[in-house]
Amino acid sequence: MTGKDAATANAYDFRQPAQLPSCVAQPLAEWQSRIDAMLPVKLAAHVADLQFAAQPHGFGEPDEVAPPHPLLAYRVRINDRFETILGFHRPLAVTLVNAMLGEVVEQLAEDRGLTNVEESLFDLIVRDMVEVFDEAGSPVGIRVELLGSERRTQFIRLFPPGDPLVLLNFHLQGTFGVGAVCWAWPQHQLEAVLTPSTAGSPAPEMPLLAQRLPFELRVRLGRAHLSLQQLSTLKPGDVLVLDQPVSEPLVGEIGGVEKFHLWPGRDGQRQAVQVDEVVDAA
Repeated sequence: MTGKDAATANAYDFRQPAQLPSCVAQPLAEWQSRIDAMLPVKLAAHVADLQFAAQPHGFGEPDEVAPPHPLLAYRVRINDRFETILGFHRPLAVTLVNAMLGEVVEQLAEDRGLTNVEESLFDLIVRDMVEVFDEAGSPVGIRVELLGSERRTQFIRLFPPGDPLVLLNFHLQGTFGVGAVCWAWPQHQLEAVLTPSTAGSPAPEMPLLAQRLPFELRVRLGRAHLSLQQLSTLKPGDVLVLDQPVSEPLVGEIGGVEKFHLWPGRDGQRQAVQVDEVVDAA
C-alpha cells in the first residue's frame, strides 16, 4: 500500500459486513415494516394481490452501484433537505402497467421501453407508493416528496463521488412472480434523519433523579442594621427588629435566586413556610 492509499483507506471489519448503527437500523426497520403493511392496500386500486417486502439493504459508492438491468428512476426528496433515487426494474414496470390495463399477468414481461401513455400510468403507481412512504415515515420524522422521473441513464451520478450510498431493497410480488425495487440514499443523510435527537428531551430517569436531588431553600426574614458596637454586645434573648413588614410574604431563594414568596408558620412542632407565589423566572 502506498502512502497515498494509506491516507485515504477506510477501516473495515471483514468479520462483520457493512451495516447501519443500531440507533438507525431500528427506526428504519420499523418504517419499512409499516410500508410493507400499508402499500398493498394502497396499490390495490391499480393492481390487486400485491405484496411488498423489505429486503436486506446494500452499501456502495456511486460508481459501484450502477444497476445491472434497466431501471425506471424517480427523484425523491427527503425532509426538504436532500434527494434520493427510487428505481424500478423495467420489466416490473411493464408488467404492472399491463395489469392496470386488464391483462392477466403470470410472469414478468420482457424488457422494453414504455410508451408515454404507459409511463403516465406507471407514474400513478409511483405517486401512490411515495404517499405511503411519506405517511409511514411520519412516526420516525421522515417526510417524502416525489419530484419526478429521472430520464438520464447515468442518474446515479446525481450523488457526489465517494459519498457512500445505502440501497434500500424491496421485492414487489404478485401473480407474475417477484420484481425488484431499489431506493438509493446517501448514507450520512439516512443516518442523520433516523438518528434520534437528544436535544431538549431528557432521559426517562431524569425526572426521577431531579426529584431526589437535594437543594437548599433559604428564606430571607428581613434585615436589621447594627453598628459594630451593637453587634459585639449581642447576647441570647436580645430582640432584633427587622425591616420586613409582617403584612408582606417572605422571600425564598434557591442558589441565590429569588424563587418563591412565602408565609411563615408551623407544621406540628416544626417551623415551616407556605408558598404564596412562585416567582416567574422571566
